[in-house]
Amino acid sequence: MTGGEGMKIVILQGSPNRRGSTYLLADSFRQGAESAGHTVEIVDAAHRSDLSRKLSVRGQKGIYLFHERVEQRERGV
Repeated sequence: MTGGEGMKIVILQGSPNRRGSTYLLADSFRQGAESAGHTVEIVDAAHRSDLSRKLSVRGQKGIYLFHERVEQRERGV
């Protein structure tokens, strides 16, 4: 870093629980980094189908089934 410029930070978060402890940790880090002058983006890889397929985030059957049930609940199915 030169000239007092903040860093550009990407947090790759892959938990199927949208507002669970992993999200809270990532969001807390984001808040701290932003307050220090950095630019932060949280990428939710578990809920972006384009990334889930590329990164095999849904590779474990139990996580996949949980993710599927959460989506069904959100859609009211």
